[in-house]
Formats: sequence, structure tokens, C-alpha cells
Amino acid sequence: MNTLSRRSLVSTGAASALALGTYINPLAVFARQATPQPDVDVSALDDLRTRLNGTLMLPGDSGYLAASAPANGRYLDIQPAAVARCADEADVVTCIQWCNENGVSPVGRGGGHSYAGFSTTTGLMIDIRRLNSMAVDTREGMVTCGGAALNNDFFIATEDGPLFLPGGTCLGVGMGGLTLGGGIGYNAHWAGLTCDHLQASRIVTGAGEVLDIDGSTNSDLYWACRGGAGGNFGINTSFTFDLVEVPQDGIAYYRFEWTGADAAFATLAA
Repeated sequence: MNTLSRRSLVSTGAASALALGTYINPLAVFARQATPQPDVDVSALDDLRTRLNGTLMLPGDSGYLAASAPANGRYLDIQPAAVARCADEADVVTCIQWCNENGVSPVGRGGGHSYAGFSTTTGLMIDIRRLNSMAVDTREGMVTCGGAALNNDFFIATEDGPLFLPGGTCLGVGMGGLTLGGGIGYNAHWAGLTCDHLQASRIVTGAGEVLDIDGSTNSDLYWACRGGAGGNFGINTSFTFDLVEVPQDGIAYYRFEWTGADAAFATLAA
């Protein structure tokens, strides 16, 4: 078993503090490193570019680093051979088919919030963030959204009530990762998880098929997309949820005012 002495611990802590104090934008550092070359044949990438309605970004292209960077800087060194920014569901199908044809591993990215780096790859990153449509049907109590809609998109669409979807806690989280992973939020204790409200979805499978799934159609796959199976059965391009009523009970609101904050921070910064 490795042991850490008190002196080593203090030294390590001091070094960490120094590193934090001299923090530099990781993308800026990353940009100075040698741009990796994709393992995929250039002609194959050119073929994919011509087949897309959206855009294809390669290492060295303007915006590639920002488009491929994960939320967690720990995984910045994992760079895709290319980033396909899909304009529609058809582009997702094209990307999956192209990956199968060329032996390239595909990984989907919606909100890009995964701190575990699940949307990083050295293959093709299939970026669906443009699939963020939102259609609320208050009469039926339902909402249908694109696969990359964010928590924030839901909050804006339903901010006036009387219905809402129990979502996550971070505005920038995509509904794909949230739903397929369960969906724990502030209202889960009374309204349930986000996945509890999933009624239907459209998914592009690893074979490049587009399937509609719900409780009676492809029901096994529908079950697998409701938070309990890792969300690795394809790329979900849309979700349909039922909504819950916004409670009409009174809400207690309070805040603490700290009048000495400016002086305290000035002292700490001195």
C-alpha cells in the first residue's frame, strides 16, 4: 500500500494551489500542441462531407477544438478524427452508415455535459446539438423535443405554466443524457425522474435504422431508453414526454443579505 507523509501532502497541496493560481484556458494550451492527424482515409472524410446536409470539421479547421472539447478538461487529449455537425436526423443516419462502411467508431454528442467523457472519441463525433426543437402541447399535456434540447430550453418553453417536465438541475444538460441516465432533479421527490415521463422517442440504431419506440412499438428498446440501461443503443433524435401540473401551493421564499461582502473579499484579495 502506498503511503503519503505529511510533508509530501503539504508539498503536493502547495503545488496544486500554485497550479490553480496560474490556471490557463485549457483550449489555449491544447491549441499549441501538435494537431493530430485522423486515422481515417482523407478521401473517405471527403465523401462524408459531400453526403452531409450539415458540416464536417477536421483537425486544424477553425472551431474544431471548441467543437470537440469535452466539458471535463481531463479528456481534452481524446480528439476525434472529425466532428460531424448534423443538420437533421438524415445526417445522423448518414454518419452511422458511413462509420459502418469505413470501420470508424461513432459517438454521439448532444449537450456535451458528460463529465465522465462519454461523448469523447478518436473516431467520428456525431454532434446533434442543432436537433433542439421544442413543441409543447398544453391541451394533451405533452412535449416533443429534439434529441439535443437542453434543460434550459424546457424551462423557457414551460416557464408560464401550467405544465412542466421534471428535468435536471443544470441548465446546460442535454435531454438525451439526462433521460437515458434517469434524470434526477429538484422535483424528483414528488414528480418522479425525467425518464418516468418518457412516452416515445426516435432513435438511429447502430445499423443506421430509424426506429419509433414507445410502450407498444419496439417496447424493449423503449424500456432500455428509460434510464436503466446506459443509453448505448443508438442516437436518440427526439423525445416525447408527458407533463405534470405545476403545484399551486404557496411557496416560502427567503434570502440572507451580507452587507460586509465587498469588504471581506477586498481583504482576502489584498
